Amino acid sequence: MESSDDDTLSERSCVSEPSFRSERSGGSLSPCPSGPVGPPGDTLPWNLSKHERRKRKSQDSVLDPAERAVVRVADERDRVQKKTFTKWVNKHLIKVRKHITDLYEDLRDGHNLISLLEVLSGVTLPREKGRMRFHRLQNVQIALDFLKQRQVKLVNIRNDDITDGNPKLTLGLIWTIILHFQISEIYVSGESGDLTAKEKLLLWSQQATEGYPGLRCVNFTSSWSDGRMFNALLHRYRPDLIDMEVVSRQSNRENLEQAFEIAESLGVTRLLDAEDVDVPSPDEKSVITYVSSIYDAFPKIPEGGEGIAAHEVDQRWSEYQSRFTSLLQWSRQHTALMANKNFPQNPVELKALYNEYVHFKETEIPAKEVEKGHIEHLYKLLEVWIEFGRIKLPQGLHPNDLEEEWGKLILEMLEREKALRPAVERLELLLQRANKIQNMALDCEEKLTLAKNTLQADMSRVESGEAVQCEKELACYLQDCESLIRQLNQELKVLRDEKYYQVEQLVFRVSCLQEELVSLRLQCSSVYRKGHFSQSLGSTLTDHSTQRSTDSGLSLGQTLLGAVGAVGAVGAALLRRPMARSQLVAMSSSEDEGSLRFIYELLGWVEETQELLERAEWGADLPSVENNLKEHNSIHTAVEELMSGLQEAQSYEAKVTPNFKSSYCETLAKLEHQYCKLREHSSWRLRSLESLHAFVSHCTEELIWLNEREEEEIAFDWSDSNTNMNAKRELYSEMRLELDEKRDVMRSLQETASRLCQENHPAKQTVEAYSAALQTQWQWVDQLCVCVEQHLKDNTAYFQFMSDARDCESYLRQLQETIKRQYTCDKNSRLSKLEDLLQDSMEEKEQLIEYRSTVASLVGRAKTVVQLRPRSADFSLAATTPIRAICDYRQIETNVQITISRGEECVLEDNSQRTKWKVISPTGNEAMVPSVCFSVPPPNQEAIDTAGRTEQLYQKVMSLWHQLHVNMKSVVSWHYLLKDIRTVSGWSLDTVRCQSPSERQHVLDHLETQLADFLSDSKESSLFTTVERRELEKDVQQAQQHCQDLLLNMETVEKDESVSRSYLSELQNVTLRLNEAEQRLMRGIETPPPSRLSGDSTDNAVRIAEQEKLQSELDALRSSVGDVSRRCVSFFEEKPTSSSVPALRSELSLAVEKMDKLHNLSSVYLKKLKTVDVLIHSLDEAESQVRKYESKLSEEDIVPADTTAIQNLRDQLGKWQAELSEQEGIFQSLQAEVGRAKEAGSQLSRLHPDRSPELERYQEKANQMAERWSGIKRQMETRRSDLEGLGSALQQYRDGHSALIKWIEETTERQENTQPGQSDSKALSEQLAQQTALVAEIEQNQTKLDECQTHSKQYCTSVKDYELQLMTYRAFVESTHKSPVKRRRMHSSSDAITQEFMDLRTRYTALVTLTTQHVKYISDALRRLEEEEKEVEEERQARVGQVSDLLGWVKGLQGRTGGPNAESSLAAQQAISEQLAAKKDQVAEAIRSTQVFLLSKQAGK
Repeated sequence: MESSDDDTLSERSCVSEPSFRSERSGGSLSPCPSGPVGPPGDTLPWNLSKHERRKRKSQDSVLDPAERAVVRVADERDRVQKKTFTKWVNKHLIKVRKHITDLYEDLRDGHNLISLLEVLSGVTLPREKGRMRFHRLQNVQIALDFLKQRQVKLVNIRNDDITDGNPKLTLGLIWTIILHFQISEIYVSGESGDLTAKEKLLLWSQQATEGYPGLRCVNFTSSWSDGRMFNALLHRYRPDLIDMEVVSRQSNRENLEQAFEIAESLGVTRLLDAEDVDVPSPDEKSVITYVSSIYDAFPKIPEGGEGIAAHEVDQRWSEYQSRFTSLLQWSRQHTALMANKNFPQNPVELKALYNEYVHFKETEIPAKEVEKGHIEHLYKLLEVWIEFGRIKLPQGLHPNDLEEEWGKLILEMLEREKALRPAVERLELLLQRANKIQNMALDCEEKLTLAKNTLQADMSRVESGEAVQCEKELACYLQDCESLIRQLNQELKVLRDEKYYQVEQLVFRVSCLQEELVSLRLQCSSVYRKGHFSQSLGSTLTDHSTQRSTDSGLSLGQTLLGAVGAVGAVGAALLRRPMARSQLVAMSSSEDEGSLRFIYELLGWVEETQELLERAEWGADLPSVENNLKEHNSIHTAVEELMSGLQEAQSYEAKVTPNFKSSYCETLAKLEHQYCKLREHSSWRLRSLESLHAFVSHCTEELIWLNEREEEEIAFDWSDSNTNMNAKRELYSEMRLELDEKRDVMRSLQETASRLCQENHPAKQTVEAYSAALQTQWQWVDQLCVCVEQHLKDNTAYFQFMSDARDCESYLRQLQETIKRQYTCDKNSRLSKLEDLLQDSMEEKEQLIEYRSTVASLVGRAKTVVQLRPRSADFSLAATTPIRAICDYRQIETNVQITISRGEECVLEDNSQRTKWKVISPTGNEAMVPSVCFSVPPPNQEAIDTAGRTEQLYQKVMSLWHQLHVNMKSVVSWHYLLKDIRTVSGWSLDTVRCQSPSERQHVLDHLETQLADFLSDSKESSLFTTVERRELEKDVQQAQQHCQDLLLNMETVEKDESVSRSYLSELQNVTLRLNEAEQRLMRGIETPPPSRLSGDSTDNAVRIAEQEKLQSELDALRSSVGDVSRRCVSFFEEKPTSSSVPALRSELSLAVEKMDKLHNLSSVYLKKLKTVDVLIHSLDEAESQVRKYESKLSEEDIVPADTTAIQNLRDQLGKWQAELSEQEGIFQSLQAEVGRAKEAGSQLSRLHPDRSPELERYQEKANQMAERWSGIKRQMETRRSDLEGLGSALQQYRDGHSALIKWIEETTERQENTQPGQSDSKALSEQLAQQTALVAEIEQNQTKLDECQTHSKQYCTSVKDYELQLMTYRAFVESTHKSPVKRRRMHSSSDAITQEFMDLRTRYTALVTLTTQHVKYISDALRRLEEEEKEVEEERQARVGQVSDLLGWVKGLQGRTGGPNAESSLAAQQAISEQLAAKKDQVAEAIRSTQVFLLSKQAGK
């Protein structure tokens, strides 16, 4: 502590004057005379101070040419670096709106440097506000300290170097910052962890420009000078912006300009100029800085994350488009499918449709969701390239578009399920109801059958003149049937309402039952004459015209009237259709009766419809009005369609018989009157419903809009949790514009309502209700607008106050922290710094006094701020919380009536609901009222507390400043006092002897003055307690006493110094010997072992001998140290207070410690050497075994084509495997020796930083031996397995080959002995059959030949693989042994086998050719022989015919010559002679040709 303060004071006295002088002159600080001198020979200009440079210039010193060249290169390099680094710094400083022009000058004050570090790190750093030199030095030091905290290595860079504008060190500092904050963050996929930042950037550049012809990035200088590398780098990421063919034709300067312009358009600051790079060797640091800026601006794969490389972008984009389009089309297709709500009415089809939907939902949707997630993930990976501009995202290809379509699909699915599930359940219920109807119909049919049988029995009795007996029983049957039919009609009504798909079939069945019941009753009325069936047909018709049942069933009388067509009349909700006249005529006994029934049917339907319309309602809301309009449209259509039935009844009026004429005409007239009345009423109701629907739908639309606005404003959060008032103000302005536009719409609706009411619209109540609701809602929204405006004003004031309060509090806390950090001191604070801080603290006090007005303003505003916290549902209310109404509100309900006027104060009872409050009005009424109608008036305790805290914080800051100011003054006084105390306490006898009495007294008086000043300054200080002040007083007294003691004891005691010097001399001699031994030991340890293992054994033996000798010397030296140590300890015990004891004790401790350390290191090193020696012998033994078996395995050249030889080889390998098992112990002991050597090496490394490279080599050698040994075992096992397969394949080939050879030889011999020269067709046919059989045999043996070929190829392939394995292993052994053996030419057995099979195939082909020739020859001969025989036969037949003709003529001639008349015979003889003469030539020719033919055939045979 004493020395540091002395240095500080002396430094201040030495530097103060030059520093102010240099500050004024703008030059660098001149060092003190005692300062260090630069290294000799460092005379280049940039390493000299400004003073030395001016001196050199004034002396007109001239550099030699070499120095001048170096200067030019260095100046050019510094110029480019300065320009590049300036642009890089401005690129970051622009974020805080700062700019520098001169890198050396604008960083001197440290402010820009701190701002740069704040931007790069995101950390706020402290800074000095002054402009004096020590403020600049402090700011630069803050920046340097921050870099040191970030583990940034700063080599020989001090704060005064930057403050003085040293160019080289300023550039070095900026380069260090660039390396740490920009280049060190580079990540390259597949990199090794030990690459430097520069190597990583170079690797990234190489990967990015890989594949471009003629480009190779090997450095950051010459590789980039022509600009092609920059263009290739940009082309890799944006191929659409650069044409590399154009780049290859452009000049360097054009390429560079193009690359820099495009990079700048992509967001890369232009740090370089083309002329700076278009040189043979550009500045490396500038290029690295610019390339790293490109790396930062371009997309990259994050470290440890997932991304897309530049060369994968197009492929992944195509994949994204394909997947997106496919899924989008699928979604749209299924959305349209799901939107189809036309479900089948068949339960089976509907159930199948529902099951299909469930399968789609549970199977296809999850798979497509996974696909959608993959697409979204792929888009996230591509998004960085889209933002970069590499990919232009077309309209409709954003995942949001797919999500929108997907949402539509899900909504349609939900709607489909919502419609489909009830439809399925509904159809199941209707199916159960239909089954119930079928069962009831069966019961009715059974009862009708019983009734028919009973009636038939009574009819038989009547015909036989007997009395009826079953009248009551029959009546019961009919009543039961009537009851069942009534129930059936009720069930049918439900099915009709639900539009059951088979309802018409059920209706037809029930109609048939009713027809049977009518027919049965008519029969009963003709048989029985009692009260049960006494109604006649006429009275029945009259009653039916005036009576209509109000329920859904039909009475028995109505059934008798033939009301079969009324089966569908199941109530007023859905009109039944009247039955056709043809159906009623078919059911009646005559056409007149059926026509009369038809008129009554139409009249009943008209009266029912009229009654239905008169009872119908108009509707009170839009759904009911729409429903009524829809129902009435169907009714009106049915009324119009009834006209055809009426016309049909009118057309039959002329055909009615007189018995029914009067009744028919009267009923028809009544029907016509009622129908006209019904049509008019239906048309009037339709017009009224349409006008009502138009008004109600428009009102409903506007009410919905007003309700939405009301809900938005009521639901808006006006509590303190919602701070975005600007957005709300914009929304409110938009709503006011919309309200202005809606005024005309509201006015139009009110006019429409007035007009409808004046026209006395039948739904006048509904019109008035909607008009009143619309007007009320409009007024309520106006009141809400008043509330919103007030809330906007109050909340804006609240949040502005809170923001100002937070800013004020933050500023005061920051100021408090700054004061505490800057002015907090302790006893370790430097005196010079404290004196500067005392001056700065007075400036801080002036700023605090000026800020007092801001705090007072906040305190005043706090009293006018409204309360927002009670608006939150989580806020617990006080007993009574007053609130003020900001609009008029009135609520009149059954149980609640409350009226509140604007400005009235109410009580908030419950705020558990944010949008509605439970409020007590001034009149005591209680109700739930929208919270937007109220504001919670001041005082806002939170605001008041905040302002109070701010004021208290201000007082704390003032108190803190005062306390720290007092503390600094007390510490300054303490420093001066302590310095004087140490000065006096540090006096020795020599010091006192050299002092004059006046000097000594002056120092003692100054000590008294400093003590008085300290006691005065430290009264209010928190750093010094009363006890410490008393201790300082005691220290002063002790210093004074020390001075007195020195004056009393000025005699020196040097009695023991001679003894101490002798011991010290002995220890120094021992230390010298230890140093010598240590050097020898270190030389032995650090001497690298030989790189080859061949001479390791001899060299290691020499080392062991030398180390054993050194160990014995250390043992002797250790005993000498022990002797000296015992004598020194005795001296310490005898003379403990001697001044030479500390030095002697220190020297002794060093010697003993060094002795122990050296002895331990020597022992461990000797142990390591011996362990390594054993390891070398084990390695030699293992290597001999490995080389032995490797040589054996490499001797095998070829595979013999003999199964016996192959088996012998397998047996030999098995024998070697057995020998290998016996030698395993050698390698196990080798691994044990390696472990022991590693342990010895680790012991040595703990004592000495030795990497033991020879141990690594031995371990690697041992691993290699083990691996080669394993390779030998694998080689033997593989060869045995391969030889086994070779033997099997060779045996199969041999078997097939022998059989085929034998067959070919026998067949060839047989073919050669065959003589196909026969002239007999039968013999030739037999030979052809033999040859054909032989061809079939040859074809059968073709399969055997193919099998033999397969075995041959299998064997040859296996042999080649085996021989390739032999060659590979032999090459490995030769490379390992480094002793290549003369290779002899290998004749593979596969060649012999291949040639052997080729010979077999040749012989087989020859046999096939021979046989084919035989077959062809025999076939041709047989065909010729058959043709000749055919010609001979034809000619023979011709000859025979000719001869037969001649013989016949001769016989005829003889017959004619045998007549009884001589004259006639003579004449005949003469005629015959003439004929014979004429035939003579012909006969002769026939005889000659026949002879020739016979002779030729005999010759041919």
